[in-house]
This record gives sequence, C-alpha cells and structure tokens, in this order.
Amino acid sequence: MRALAAFMVLLAWQAAALAQPPYYLPSNPYYAQPAAVQSGISHFGWQPNGWRVSESKHFIVCHRDDAVAERVMRIAEKTRTKMIDKWFDDGPVVGWPGKCYIYVYGSADEYSWKTGTPALSPGHTSAKWEPNDASRLTSISVHVRIDYPSMFDAVLPHEVTHAVLSGQFGTKPIPRWADEGMAVLSEPSVEIEKHKQRLQRAYDDGKLYGSGDLMQMRDYPSGDEKRGIFYAQGVYLTKFLCERKGNVVFANFLRTAQKKGWEEALKKHYAFDNFKSLDDAWHDWLGFKAKKDNSKTVSSPGGWI
Repeated sequence: MRALAAFMVLLAWQAAALAQPPYYLPSNPYYAQPAAVQSGISHFGWQPNGWRVSESKHFIVCHRDDAVAERVMRIAEKTRTKMIDKWFDDGPVVGWPGKCYIYVYGSADEYSWKTGTPALSPGHTSAKWEPNDASRLTSISVHVRIDYPSMFDAVLPHEVTHAVLSGQFGTKPIPRWADEGMAVLSEPSVEIEKHKQRLQRAYDDGKLYGSGDLMQMRDYPSGDEKRGIFYAQGVYLTKFLCERKGNVVFANFLRTAQKKGWEEALKKHYAFDNFKSLDDAWHDWLGFKAKKDNSKTVSSPGGWI
C-alpha cells in the first residue's frame, strides 16, 4: 500500500510538471539523485518538461548541453561572489529565496516564444517579491540565449549581477538607472565603451537627461533612442560616482536615497548640494564642455516612488 501511494504521488508530481509552461522547472524531488557530479556541479539529465538540469551551489541551470551548463554555472558563481564583494563588502546581503534558476535558450525565437520577451533582447532577469517589500524576494531567475555572440562574456555576468542586486536596497526596488549601470559595469571594457560613444552623441545633440530626471524615473523610457541614452547615462553616472567615493559608498547612497530622497543622499555621500552641481561635475569628468544649445534635457515620465 505504501509503495502504491508513493507511486501515485510520483505520477501526480510528473503530471504537474508536464502541465507547467516549458520555461518553468518545479523544485527538486524528481531529480533527487544526480546522474553525474563534477567539481561541485551536479547533472540530472533530461526532465519531463524538456530541459536538462544541472546544479551548483547557488544556481540551477535548465539547458540542453551539460558542457554549456558547466560553463554557465562557473561564470555565474564567479560573478555572484565578485559582485557581492564589489558592492556589499561592508555587511551581509539579503539572500535569495532558494537557488537562482538560469534558463539557457537555444535561439532568439525560442527565447521569445517561451518568455514573451522580444527576440532582439539578449537576456533578462526576473525577480518577484512580496507586496510592498522588494527586500523579501519570492523568486529569482535569469534567462539568456546561447546564440547571442557575447552571451558568456557580457550578457550572463550582466544578468547575474541584476540577480545579486535584487532585494538589496530596502523595501523599494533598485532604481532602473542604477540597476543597469551596475550590471553593465560587470561587462568587458569594450562593451562599456560603446555606451560612452552614445553618450557623446546625445550630449552633442542636446538630448541628455538631467541627473534629477534620470534618478527619479520609475521605468525605462519608451523608444530605442531614449532607451539607449538612458542606459548610457546610467552606466557612466554610476561609474563617475563609484570612482569618486568607491563602490560600497555608491550602494549605500542608493539605500539612503530610497529613504530620504536623492538630493539628501547626494549631500550626505558626495557633498553635492543639488542635481545641477552633480551634472556640472559629471560633465566635467566626462570631458564635455558646456554649450548654450546643450542646456535642454529630456523630461522623464515621472518620479521614483
């Protein structure tokens, strides 16, 4: 009778797994015994929902090739450790609710079909938290495409950085500009430099956001051009502030801003009296010379809440 009951439970679990969307993997009972273990990485083979599954200390990877999964996990574990040390070495960090899932899709079409994200996107990170408290994460997952040229070198570290940053800044989510700025700075220098080129063009055309507008934006702006400028400014404003006082001070600046507002946080951590004084120092650091016809800024859709 006990054997029959156990068998029925297993059948029910398998049916539930097969009923889930193909990009979702239930947690662990079915693959409790790994098919292979190597250097802290376990491979569990094919699962009922169509993924091969591998696991490391902090990540579960859903994939189609064990060698790819090993490379993904080694990069992910290294990035996680590096980003915690870089941004939060002054104290403990908020933990994930479990291991972070990484889904490795075979093509842009599969990625788009299974996630609902545009096929042009190289990847994204999904974080969910309890209502009104972004520090209480309920799930975290990273989604990347194996066919994207810089997936291993740039996209994967970028998205794992987003996962590490999730939940670390109090009850509110990390502001978008800082989230992207910190994530891009995990990429190779050649990728970071591309944003500098876009920034120069935006400055020459008078299309930069004022730092006050940028910091208070709730979400990404619409339109490819505005979004590109938003990313570029987020990257290089983050880089400027980090070079001025260090990475940990920048993280603490974000925490202060979430509680007391941006200008109060700028005064406390960087001695800038207002957004204009920040803009003047930042433009000088970038090597941009003030021009009368460069004085306009692009208005943001609203303030950060």
